Amino acid sequence: MLAVTGSAASIVNLINCYLNCTNNTGVTFSAASSSAAINIRNCSGDLGTTGIGLFAHTSTGSINVFNSDFTNSGGSSTATTASAGGFNTVNARFQFPITLSSTNASTFEYSLFSTSPQNVTALTLNGASHSCKWCRFDSGSASSVSIGSSAAMMEICTVSSSNTNALTGAGSLSYSFISFDGSSSGVNTSTLVP
Repeated sequence: MLAVTGSAASIVNLINCYLNCTNNTGVTFSAASSSAAINIRNCSGDLGTTGIGLFAHTSTGSINVFNSDFTNSGGSSTATTASAGGFNTVNARFQFPITLSSTNASTFEYSLFSTSPQNVTALTLNGASHSCKWCRFDSGSASSVSIGSSAAMMEICTVSSSNTNALTGAGSLSYSFISFDGSSSGVNTSTLVP
């Protein structure tokens, strides 16, 4: 439904919109300018089928999501992806997996990542550094968060998983006040820094 491409410092503001992804990933963000941005405010949306995500982000710019709610009536377990630039959320809900990689850096505050119906990892963190504050991660029988080749910080977060390791991966996790309200409180990231 939206492609932000090219070399211009394009800024797209989506305000009070409904993003209905029925047969394809909804947003392609590949602009080559680090000043490019997609700002999503007070929006909602849905993934209506399997095999699709909300967006594919390869731009050096940023996607910023504020006060928005995205559902997954199609039961898609295909990850929404960001491999460059920034991905930042405040007060948002995502009911599908998200994978961050390569040079992407992110900040999540007051956000919910829930993939319990699909039993897949809610958030996979690779690439640069990532910060999660006041967030909740639900993943059913899968690990809730996988921290790969990156450094992640989780502060005042809640994790719900029945997997042996609710938090997993080969990366580094700095943490403060993580609550586990599923049946697992296992953490096996390579490096833990209280």
